[in-house]
Amino acid sequence: MRRTAFKATIIVSNLPDDFTAGELAELFDEYGLVLGAVIKRSGEATGAAPRGMVNLAPKNAVEAAIRALDGTVIRARHLRVRKAPEAAPRPAGQASRARPRKAPPSEAVTAPEAATEFAPVRSTPRRAFTVERRPLSGHARGS
Repeated sequence: MRRTAFKATIIVSNLPDDFTAGELAELFDEYGLVLGAVIKRSGEATGAAPRGMVNLAPKNAVEAAIRALDGTVIRARHLRVRKAPEAAPRPAGQASRARPRKAPPSEAVTAPEAATEFAPVRSTPRRAFTVERRPLSGHARGS
C-alpha cells in the first residue's frame, strides 16, 4: 500500500494514543474488505487524539460500519466514525494542478565569459547490471 495514493472512505477520530493501524484494520474487518488503514498522529503539543483513515469496500459495508462503530468505546475513548468527504470531480480532460517551476538560483551561469569555463559533458549510458559469464563446471564445451 502506498501512502501517497491512499484515499479513505471512513475517518475515525478520538482514537487511543497507542492504537495501531493493524488494530484499526481489524476493527473494520468484519464489515467488509479493508483495503488500507492509516493512523495520523498530530504533534504532542496540540494534545489532539490520533485520527484513523480506513479504505473499506464495498460501498454498502461503509454505511454498515459507520452505523455500528460510531460511539463505540475503546480504551476509555468514544470513537467518532464518519464517512470521508469525497473529492470534487475534475472536468474531463483536466489534469492535476500544474506546479510552477522554480526560478534558477541567483548564482546560475548567465554571463558569457562564465559559460566558456566548462567543457561540454558527454553523457554515457549507465548500465543497470553486469553479466558475468563463466563456464559451467563439469560440462564439456562443444558437445
